[in-house]
Amino acid sequence: MRVRRHVARCATPAPPRAARVSEAVEQRHVIDTCVSIGGRVWVLGTKRGTVKCQHCGRPTLEHQGTKQTPGVSDLICFVPDRRGLSLPGGTPKLFEHAYVEMKALDGTQSDPQKDFETMCLASGVRYTLCRGLNGFLALCIELGAIKPDNVPHYRVQKDA
Repeated sequence: MRVRRHVARCATPAPPRAARVSEAVEQRHVIDTCVSIGGRVWVLGTKRGTVKCQHCGRPTLEHQGTKQTPGVSDLICFVPDRRGLSLPGGTPKLFEHAYVEMKALDGTQSDPQKDFETMCLASGVRYTLCRGLNGFLALCIELGAIKPDNVPHYRVQKDA
């Protein structure tokens, strides 16, 4: 006896999709990397663990905690500055700070985020849009916090 299998004869199977890494996971990688090289990180827009829903009173998870102004970056990172620069008065410059906006590879900036970036750049404040850990590593290499030889080859962004 023959068993019939249901096979779509006209349709070809879709190619496998690459696993999508969430923005939260990439942000955690950046925080861990910054701390591991001697830097400090302030996270903006943290989420509270468990709070009561203001509508029904039930406990909810991952409720947005800070309700910060739309457009403000996700992180403020202080990265060790090992370029040997000095501040006015001869004090050695130990850290460089940057506002870091994390985005998944397919994520897009909102209009308030673009406005915040424009204001940072117009006032001489370092702003970095990181699409994953690679963007943050490029910032660290630029500041001399890490050497390119200490970064895996697949993490170093090539100049085109």
